[in-house]
Amino acid sequence: MLDSDESSHPGSNATPHQFTNTTPSSSRCLRSYIYGKERVKNLPDQHQHLTTLRHLSIYFFDGLEALPMWLGNLSFVRSLELCWCHYLMNLPTMEAMQHLTNLQSLTIGDCPLLEERCATESGQEWHKIVHTPSIRIV
Repeated sequence: MLDSDESSHPGSNATPHQFTNTTPSSSRCLRSYIYGKERVKNLPDQHQHLTTLRHLSIYFFDGLEALPMWLGNLSFVRSLELCWCHYLMNLPTMEAMQHLTNLQSLTIGDCPLLEERCATESGQEWHKIVHTPSIRIV
């Protein structure tokens, strides 16, 4: 089943679009794509309740500066993809990141501030992701 929240008005930059893929036989959410817009500063809060989520992709949140603390509640997430979030600088706290015990893959693309802060061994956010087996900064 594919759910789509398209409650924004054409031309509005205030509401993100989200697409969530759930398995046909249950309400367990496996993959979620969240598409923001230039002025959106927060991720949709309802995602914090998707505790069975395995893959999370966050795109085009130009107003987002930090990922929320509740991201640590998504302990089953195996892959996290952050792309085209030009002002994103901060991951959640170290404590929240340590709760992502299943995280196997982190991809950061076209998030220049976060890319710099996640630079291998020298970035200010590196200590939060060093435990992740696959880190791709593209």
